[in-house]
Amino acid sequence: GLPLVDFFLRVLAIFDQEVISDEVQRSNEDRQRSHQIKHAMRERDVVALVECWYRILTTLGTSAPQLVSDCLKVTSLYVVWIEILTVANDKFLSAVCSLITTASPSANEACECLAAVCSKKMPASKKVLMLSELQ
Repeated sequence: GLPLVDFFLRVLAIFDQEVISDEVQRSNEDRQRSHQIKHAMRERDVVALVECWYRILTTLGTSAPQLVSDCLKVTSLYVVWIEILTVANDKFLSAVCSLITTASPSANEACECLAAVCSKKMPASKKVLMLSELQ
């Protein structure tokens, strides 16, 4: 139910803040552990996480707009380090863009999520290609 989705998103946000984020000062040992965790998550968990985010974006838009906003905020946090193509694809970005074009209550967070994808460190030519392929 909705409380479980809320809990899931809160755990992901706190996990990013406490373990993953490079913006928090950490000891060399903690930073190394963080990189190991990110590497393991890229290999095993990120695809499933992105699929969960997609389901939240596409199924809760009208019934739980705050959860959609929270999901977009979490996605923006993780875009910094996950494989970009897991979210920079027609399926996922179309869901994000539809929140913008329909002026949903989550439109601002959708714009910020799209900006996070566009700010990802990747060659400009790849960014242009990625955005031009959106339907």
